[in-house]
Amino acid sequence: MRPAWLCLALVGLVGCPKGGGRSSLTAMDYAKPASTIDYDRHTVAGPFPLPVLQHREEWQAPIVQGEKTFYDVETYDTTDGGHDWMETVRVFYGPSGYGFAGTLDEDGDLEVWEPAQVVLPARPRVGDTWTQTHTKGTRSSERTCEIMVAEHCAGGIVSVCESKRTLGVVVLRDHFCPAQGWVGFEALQSVGNQPPLRMWSETIARDGIAIPGIPVQDEDEDDVDVE
Repeated sequence: MRPAWLCLALVGLVGCPKGGGRSSLTAMDYAKPASTIDYDRHTVAGPFPLPVLQHREEWQAPIVQGEKTFYDVETYDTTDGGHDWMETVRVFYGPSGYGFAGTLDEDGDLEVWEPAQVVLPARPRVGDTWTQTHTKGTRSSERTCEIMVAEHCAGGIVSVCESKRTLGVVVLRDHFCPAQGWVGFEALQSVGNQPPLRMWSETIARDGIAIPGIPVQDEDEDDVDVE
């Protein structure tokens, strides 16, 4: 799955899917729940690379409410053997697909996205698009998403979302492969006159087993975009 902390660390949001056609694979096939997901987070601010950080997502027991199943995903910074809590995101699976319901603070109180952020429609199909405005607390953003082909694995797809807020724009690409689930992300943030901030994942392990990630991008290329 997409790193949970990213929407908060950058800008944030998603919407309700629309688009014709059906596929044989569901959001659950592409975004499989896990026990743990480990990955390295690479960051470049303008031309300057920042230290590589190690992150771990720990998925808690599922919570079933009606037609939806929720997981609380706790993200930790495990760089140099640490285990420092960063944030907890509640993800959902249900009739509308897979996505993010909200975030939990250190006391376990849930702050919801209204409406919930859809990352993958229930049956993702290349060419699906959706746009919606989301609010959480006092924050609001408009997000436009599209499902595109992932050329690095058979049957793979990429959820490409552009999120606009007053402060700036974030473009996020989450990659999914049917055999592995979430296999990595790329992100680009642009805020005012600040240098563009690029992030991506490498060296991914799912439940302790290494999985093929997305091809490592050239640091000279700014190909994180929505067409």
